[in-house]
Amino acid sequence: MPGGGGGGTKRRSSGWNGDDDDEAYDENEAMGMYNHPDDDDDDDDLDENNNTNAGEDDDEEDDDDDDDEMEGAESSVAAFIRAMGAAAEEDEEEEAAAAAAAIGYNGNVRRNSSPSQYPGESEDRLPPINEYPFRRKRRRLLSAQNYPMEGDNPPPEQTANRAPLSKARKAMDNTISKNKLANAELREAKINLDKAQIRLARAEEAAKRTSQALDKTATDLTDDLLKDATPWNMNYRRLVEFKELNGHCDVKRIRNVRNSKDGADAEAAAAATKKNPAFAQLGSFASRCRLEARRPPDHPDRLEPYKVVALKRIDFVFDPRMNEWMNMYEKVKAHVTINGWFSSSAKESSPMGGKRKNKDGTKGGGRGGSGTGSAGSGAAMKTSLVKWRDNQITEYNKYKSGESNRLDSEKVELLEKIGLQSYIINKDNPDGMPPLVVSLDGTQSSGDPSSSLVPSSATS
Repeated sequence: MPGGGGGGTKRRSSGWNGDDDDEAYDENEAMGMYNHPDDDDDDDDLDENNNTNAGEDDDEEDDDDDDDEMEGAESSVAAFIRAMGAAAEEDEEEEAAAAAAAIGYNGNVRRNSSPSQYPGESEDRLPPINEYPFRRKRRRLLSAQNYPMEGDNPPPEQTANRAPLSKARKAMDNTISKNKLANAELREAKINLDKAQIRLARAEEAAKRTSQALDKTATDLTDDLLKDATPWNMNYRRLVEFKELNGHCDVKRIRNVRNSKDGADAEAAAAATKKNPAFAQLGSFASRCRLEARRPPDHPDRLEPYKVVALKRIDFVFDPRMNEWMNMYEKVKAHVTINGWFSSSAKESSPMGGKRKNKDGTKGGGRGGSGTGSAGSGAAMKTSLVKWRDNQITEYNKYKSGESNRLDSEKVELLEKIGLQSYIINKDNPDGMPPLVVSLDGTQSSGDPSSSLVPSSATS
């Protein structure tokens, strides 16, 4: 084999000895200086053919020689490339294994590994990248260094340090994500709240306007609507007749007048029933009107506005309990306005209960007792007023403490207006405390009941 070709083959099989030899070999190979062994026979045949035809083509000898030389060089290069490719395909696995063994590659190369941990893995010992037989394997080796293969196990010290850090990082990321979601929901909720408040204000304003318009319309159309021959209108006319006969609309639910309790209402109902038996059903009608009036505005069975207007015309009581409470309140207010609130001590107590001496030295009446003084008159009425007062004190204390009670804000305001709160605070004070007097306009003052705060009409 010629020196060029033999040198190339020997060099490829014996490994690489230096960067300078590699560069020289690459340049000579690119220029076609290393020919395949079979190229010598091709050159001999070419010379023989040229000598045979030399006499026939004397005029074109120089041109043919040049063409033959070019064709021979090209065929030599092509043959060399084909031979190298075939050899590379056949010996690829063996040469790659040898190269891997030469650099100490065992299939477990780690990313970013130091030479101290993995000796023999330096990139300087890899075959040159421009050598065809090892180009593919070298690329795989470089890829294995940067991307560990599945199934590789990291060093124990790296695993021990990486696990807590990875867990902490994951926990922190989860917490941050939850916080971001919560803040986003909060912002969205605030936006929705602002929109809802605007809608609420508009809805309240619209409801107020429509309610006023409804009341006005009901007032204007009540007379016309009462002309219809409906069952409700017929019962309403009977209730109007009852009011004309008895002076009130407080009709009791009386199914049998004979078995009812004695009283003014029962007697009035009995007398009215004799004249008009239809009055016996007015009690159920009145109860049904009160029930329907308490229903929510959007309830289908709520009392119609024109019916409410019609019932108010005849002073119909929608809440009998409230009406009774107001009656007792007015009586207590009148009594306090004249006599004031007194201490509930043993020696001297309020004229609404307890004992006291009259100005002339005689003993006054107590609870339900009799006496010759002013305290003894109307003992039965005072007893009922005292009982009502004590009940209001109990309910007032429950209201202030947040317990279940029978008072509302309106009743509490009325009771405080006549000095119930001050009476509760001062009722256990020592003797000699001046009474708390409440005038008819609701103003409170301490002093003698016969002072100028008491109206002259009340003392006469």
